[in-house]
Amino acid sequence: MFFREKISFLEKPVTRDEISIAETLELFFRALQRHDYELLLPLFTGDARIHSIAAEGRTVSREEFVEILKGSPYAPESTIRLGNFRIAVASQNEAVASGLHQYSIRGIFSGIRTLELRFKKEHHGWLITEMHYYAL
Repeated sequence: MFFREKISFLEKPVTRDEISIAETLELFFRALQRHDYELLLPLFTGDARIHSIAAEGRTVSREEFVEILKGSPYAPESTIRLGNFRIAVASQNEAVASGLHQYSIRGIFSGIRTLELRFKKEHHGWLITEMHYYAL
């Protein structure tokens, strides 16, 4: 099965940039799993655009995203799993990671979507600039 407690990758990250992006993905995943929303803020650029299921499909800022998650009655009862991720470094400063996002609420399967995250390389590492969900 491609979903586990850790993110699964279709191709193992091998370059320094791919490994750094994978580490950001792991932090993102861990923050969502543990409902540690303050850990999410530094993973996004200040001008990040986040398409959120929790925000009813709207595109929001990182601060709005965290507030929506904190206020969601379902967030504490939800779980996510990420699988089959692939990282593509497009340039020295831009990259995309995409894979499958499975979510459930109260242990009941809710759905699988494609999750795409766009990254920008900053002086302290790779940060998420955009987050989008797409139907399979």
